[in-house]
Amino acid sequence: MLSITKSEDKINIYVDASYNVHSDAKSHSGCAIFLGSNLIRARSSKQRIVTKSSTEAELVAIHDSLSTITNIIHILNELGFKDLPTLYQDNMSTLKLIDNGQTFKGRSNHINMKYYFIKQMIEDNQLKVEYKPTAEMKADILTKPLNGSNFIKMKNWLLNSHEVVP
Repeated sequence: MLSITKSEDKINIYVDASYNVHSDAKSHSGCAIFLGSNLIRARSSKQRIVTKSSTEAELVAIHDSLSTITNIIHILNELGFKDLPTLYQDNMSTLKLIDNGQTFKGRSNHINMKYYFIKQMIEDNQLKVEYKPTAEMKADILTKPLNGSNFIKMKNWLLNSHEVVP
């Protein structure tokens, strides 16, 4: 059973992607949703489309996670959690794409629909998006193999464990 205190009622969402990691040139997405320090949903999946850049792969990862994110936000709101959820992203180009209010000309015009859906959620005050360095990206373990202390650190974050990292 989750033990939630007032200081832990923040919804934090970590979305990450690894670009072009599968043999068919598709990328891999990961999403971890936390209520306070408690992991309530994690998802790792191969993307359904081939993306043209790491920026696009990150945007696809966010877009593909939004239905799950939206459902969880609605459930938590019904339970009384009203704080604005924060989605963390470690790709600065993706954040700039979202912040600029328009897609980059030429190379990324084809991603307009994914972009505008995310932008609409931000404008409707349903979600905020912030930068999180890769070293602190809790969804990193869901997108690629990690070694040694990085694996243990990420596993501990996901499982809310206090195991000492060697």
